[in-house]
Amino acid sequence: MSISSIPVELERTELGARRHWAVLEIRADGSPGRAEVVSSTGPEDALRATGAMTAPGPALFRSAAFASRVGLLQAAMGYLPEAARSFLQGTHGPSGVRERRSCLEHLALVEAVQGDLRRAEVHARPAGGPRGVDNDGAYPVHVARDWIQLERAEVVRGADLLEQESLLAQEPELAPEPWTATVALLLRARLLVDARRPDAAVRLLATNDETFARSSWTTSVLTAARADALLAAGEAGRALSALVPLPAGAAVEASVATAAARLTIGDVRGADAALREVTDALDRAPLALEIRAWLLEARIAEDRGRTGRGRTLVDRALEAAEWEGLRAPVRREWHWVRPLVDRHPGLRRTHRDFLASLRDVRSASTGHGPPTGPPDQSDPVLGAHLTKREAQVLDLLAQMYSTEEIAATLYVSPNTVKTHLKGIFGKLCVNRRVDAVRRGRQLGLC
Repeated sequence: MSISSIPVELERTELGARRHWAVLEIRADGSPGRAEVVSSTGPEDALRATGAMTAPGPALFRSAAFASRVGLLQAAMGYLPEAARSFLQGTHGPSGVRERRSCLEHLALVEAVQGDLRRAEVHARPAGGPRGVDNDGAYPVHVARDWIQLERAEVVRGADLLEQESLLAQEPELAPEPWTATVALLLRARLLVDARRPDAAVRLLATNDETFARSSWTTSVLTAARADALLAAGEAGRALSALVPLPAGAAVEASVATAAARLTIGDVRGADAALREVTDALDRAPLALEIRAWLLEARIAEDRGRTGRGRTLVDRALEAAEWEGLRAPVRREWHWVRPLVDRHPGLRRTHRDFLASLRDVRSASTGHGPPTGPPDQSDPVLGAHLTKREAQVLDLLAQMYSTEEIAATLYVSPNTVKTHLKGIFGKLCVNRRVDAVRRGRQLGLC
């Protein structure tokens, strides 16, 4: 049995500070077994709580296997900075290549969610090989890469995610642990919102899926995401109802979502109060969430006539976003940020290149609107002509509809949809759905 403290203080008692402790079973052959998190005043009490009193060995603390288990527990409970440190420690631990690679994959995913996109890209590069869950369990790093694209408002290969999840369903032993499963679920919901299907995102996040154990943080962050999807669907009232009572496990995410919903209904005072509740906690929050909070606060300042304060906050948000290429949180507020920037030539000059990149990706990021560039006129498939039904299937495919969903939407059988897919593949000279969507977008067909 080995044990490690998760460095987040819970409360002080007469006996000392109570903390979360990760307890990991190490089998006789050295492989990791059952893992558990308990609250106690010290390691001995933590071991008693799990029914074991074996003293931990120093070598186990340094092993990549143990660091990975502790990191996954920390991440699943929302302690992302601590999880990143554990995974980083595991990349240098005295274990096999596979264990160190697992730590590197999860480190890339944590960094991506935290908004450290540059570091996540560096760590994702050696961690993952070809896309697909069959690549020695490389699913986390593929989710990390998709998350990076999403935050940068680039075209995300959503069909790849669906393809991976389909493979996971066929191979249950490859199913990700709760932390990766949570991020993948959040990613798919955000892709649905970007594809202008917020109602589908709401349904996805409201599903009582028992395929993985949900911690308080997981439940809370999914609730906040559902409120955001409701807001995107124009249901500000329902979004606020979903956040009552405020999910304590993800207070920052929930408070920022509350502020956005209250601003939508014109409750500036309520929005300001929601943001003030989490001011001190923003420093530990993911950078994209921090940027969104700054922009919402700037909007409140503008509404109250505090133009200087609003400009300062927007400048701070743009500077942070520009460094990591975080376009998504700025693009979300672009409808009012752009007029403010236009009123301040200094902001336009300082962030000229980043602002230009925002305009370039606005339509491309959703998969709707005109293509980003003219198709190659010499491309042989330009002569291929999709039928009206094939065009409809391709368009729905680009919006992440499954075969069954396409069939229900078009009132045809799934076998008919598969027939249309074969026709699309043949005409576009591709073999996979993701390639058909990518090719269709290049040619302006979807």
